Amino acid sequence: MSELVKNVIEVKELNFSYTEVTFLTDMNFAVKEGEIFGFLGPSGAGKSTLQKILTGLCTSYSGSARILGIESKQHNKGFYENIGVDFEFPSLYEKMTARENLRFIIPVFSLIHIDLKTILIMIVSTVLSGFITSLLVIAISSNKVEGMAIGKLSGGFGMILFVPLIIKGPVQYVFSLFPMFWIGKYIQDETWIALPLSLILFVGWIYCLMRKFRKKI
Repeated sequence: MSELVKNVIEVKELNFSYTEVTFLTDMNFAVKEGEIFGFLGPSGAGKSTLQKILTGLCTSYSGSARILGIESKQHNKGFYENIGVDFEFPSLYEKMTARENLRFIIPVFSLIHIDLKTILIMIVSTVLSGFITSLLVIAISSNKVEGMAIGKLSGGFGMILFVPLIIKGPVQYVFSLFPMFWIGKYIQDETWIALPLSLILFVGWIYCLMRKFRKKI
């Protein structure tokens, strides 16, 4: 990052509207490097819309939204190689076609091509992750309220795939007991040892949760 860039995120006089009525009005804020910055507000306040603007997915705004000194709606192909985005629930991807998902995710992963082998690994690991998430809910929860709470927490199980791509340095290995972490490591730099490690962890999680489930019934 250039030393001339004082703020990693800088928003000035930002306005956005889905209709004739302005949705986001005259928004101004800045986030410095290393700073933790959050948005609080009720559903419909515009938090997700602002995220779409900052990540270059929504470009029909007025004013300025600059990330690392680059105007969001004018970003280049290397834009997604310098930012990390992780959602609690990946509802965005469900609204896009398979082709649109690939076009979006390729620059995020800094990949030129996604070969068939990698696609198959991602599909199988996602299915296994979904199975483990279901087992977590039915094996641990004892009522509907607990089930909803555990389901909400376990929803991030699959999203750990993005950890190696977003978090740099040794701290990322805090998530090394989750199989999707190693799938992410494989996608990142094709570290072959990551695949057997992820398989062992998948089997371990399923075995432990199945034992818990059998005791429950």
